[in-house]
Amino acid sequence: MQENHYISLLQKDLVGEISETDKKALDIWLAASPENKNIAKSVGKVWELSGGFNGKPEVDLNTEYARLEASIKAENKTSKVVRLISRRRWIWAVASIAILLASAFLINQMEDEDSAIITEKTGSKATKEIQLDDGTIVWLNSNSELHYPSTFSGKERKINLSGEAYFKVVHLPEKPFIVTSENGIVEVLGTSFNVRDMPSEPTMTVHVIDGKVSFESEAGKMSVILEKNEAGILTKSSSDLKEIINDDFNDIAWHTKKLSFDNAPLNEVVDVIQTFYKIEVFVENQLLQDCTFTAEFNNKSADLVLETIGIVFEMEVETISDRSFRLKGGSC
Repeated sequence: MQENHYISLLQKDLVGEISETDKKALDIWLAASPENKNIAKSVGKVWELSGGFNGKPEVDLNTEYARLEASIKAENKTSKVVRLISRRRWIWAVASIAILLASAFLINQMEDEDSAIITEKTGSKATKEIQLDDGTIVWLNSNSELHYPSTFSGKERKINLSGEAYFKVVHLPEKPFIVTSENGIVEVLGTSFNVRDMPSEPTMTVHVIDGKVSFESEAGKMSVILEKNEAGILTKSSSDLKEIINDDFNDIAWHTKKLSFDNAPLNEVVDVIQTFYKIEVFVENQLLQDCTFTAEFNNKSADLVLETIGIVFEMEVETISDRSFRLKGGSC
């Protein structure tokens, strides 16, 4: 069975001999279903019982079982304990048998269903709209990756995200929608929200646009319930999770194509523009950093936005390159 392969990968992961490619495949498999995570937990418990066995867990189950049976028969005849396999190898053999037998029924059921894992990726300048099996729509931001089953056959709708995505989840109270990432877990029944968990950034953020979600750190140390116009910010290094009011929708401008500023300091405006348009903007006159700016832009170019700022603050917009600009002079 294919799951035997993943059990082998779990064992390699525990002894620190798993390759980067196999680790990626294992993470996708773990995120695919609760049953897979339960198998992983069982393997982990066996690891603890074995005292951290650091050899390669290659066990011929048929041979070990035959030896074990012979040992029992010999014991019945002589009333002595005969050790034909070491304690650790016996643990691995018996535990492997137990895991395989216990999961056989679930695995057979899963193999009968069309539950292949689909992977969607975006490049540095691309976004992608994806419709899931339940009708949920996911907008994947640039430099992001989404793993999801072709069909949601279990009691949960679980997907895995690396990067950023905006979700509009179909309301199914009996089947929660769960987004897992490297640092957190988001669970909802039906709502619209944005998840950002970029590997290079120190925080993970969940912003609820409508509805209610549960946001929990991957380590399980903290969790918050977020409602409309609220956000949760998880500090990855400490697993500290805080809840804030957030009625600023510029963080989802990559999806809506709308920028809105209401008496926003110029330094914050520039930060938003740089992130949204993926450009560099240098403000020459540092005295303007706290000057406030109010405007709305709906699907406008970076050139037009910068020209507007230049007019408002009487600044000259200098083009350094296709992706780099300088704002010169000006006053509040």
